[in-house]
Amino acid sequence: MADTDRWADDALALLFLAARPNVELIAVRSAYDNVSSPVAAENALRLLDVCGLDPVPVAVVPTRR
Repeated sequence: MADTDRWADDALALLFLAARPNVELIAVRSAYDNVSSPVAAENALRLLDVCGLDPVPVAVVPTRR
């Protein structure tokens, strides 16, 4: 499971994990930080789709107020 806020470092980390044959990515949690949680989730879904991992679920953490 990867915990992300969808900034560039997290995107690179997901790409790294996706390329590892010995890693099974079972879920992604998109949290608020640099962008809102819904935007982070959408970005994560796009990245997973590009990597061929579109079946991996993405959880959205509530945005801080």
